[in-house]
Amino acid sequence: MRHIRHMCRIVATMGIVALSLAMASCGQSTATDAQPEFTGPYAAEFRKNYEETDNTLVKGILKDSKITDAEFEEFKSAYVSCMKEQGLIWDYTDTGETTGSATGADVSAEELHRATDVCNPKTGYMQLIPLYDSLHSNPDNLAPDELEKRALACLVKHGYAPQDMTLQEYQDINRDNDRFMATFGKYMDNTSPDYQQFYACMQDPVNAG
Repeated sequence: MRHIRHMCRIVATMGIVALSLAMASCGQSTATDAQPEFTGPYAAEFRKNYEETDNTLVKGILKDSKITDAEFEEFKSAYVSCMKEQGLIWDYTDTGETTGSATGADVSAEELHRATDVCNPKTGYMQLIPLYDSLHSNPDNLAPDELEKRALACLVKHGYAPQDMTLQEYQDINRDNDRFMATFGKYMDNTSPDYQQFYACMQDPVNAG
């Protein structure tokens, strides 16, 4: 974030009264431009993102430590417009983001990178979207171990993991791609009837049920 520093230049020959007035003026400016007070489980993230972005819309959204549906729709509209200027069609739904070409052709990685290199900093994307996702999937900002514990409980509940699988075993599997695919690969086929529930357990264990 670019901090605008308000400096009061005091001439050395000024009298005591003038100096006091100038100092008071500086204090008033600082109070007016004071940073918002962030609260809640994601207070640190809201503060960090607020400081990092220069985007007026995103700053206005973040300043009260929440992102309402209406505010998110306003952001989406801004990002859609930016991507459209780059020749791409972007959308965000409950299942994630989609990006396509305005011409209907496949979007190359180069085209996507070029567009996001323009639109992400311009709109404050990185200061809003990941935080918005976290607020929905992990509203209490639980620690990674707690999220993995809930994911495992969900997998066991729905029969995707054995009842006796320990958290350590699950974490070890998660960190070994071959073991992960051997254990859970059959549920990752999007034609499987278990795909959606398995995906929910893995990606959103707090709300997966």
